[in-house]
Amino acid sequence: MGRGDELLPIGELAARTGMSVSAIRFYEARGLVQALRTAGGQRRFLRSDIRRLSFALIAQQIGFTLPQIAAELAKLARAQGVGQEVDIGA
Repeated sequence: MGRGDELLPIGELAARTGMSVSAIRFYEARGLVQALRTAGGQRRFLRSDIRRLSFALIAQQIGFTLPQIAAELAKLARAQGVGQEVDIGA
């Protein structure tokens, strides 16, 4: 797994984005980010989710709706070939 695939616990993702854990869960529930789960059920996020959440926050601040943000993130994911399986090994 390369550096771009580094998995972050939700608390570290919150610290890196400046968002609360509950805000990250809100965006996760709406499909803007997707947590991977460890064998113990803990959430792990890709390092790239820092950018996705930052984009979502800024887009909301300038007036985009959550469905519009989700559509733009989906375009980005398709362009980058995102959606492949990631082995979290835990």
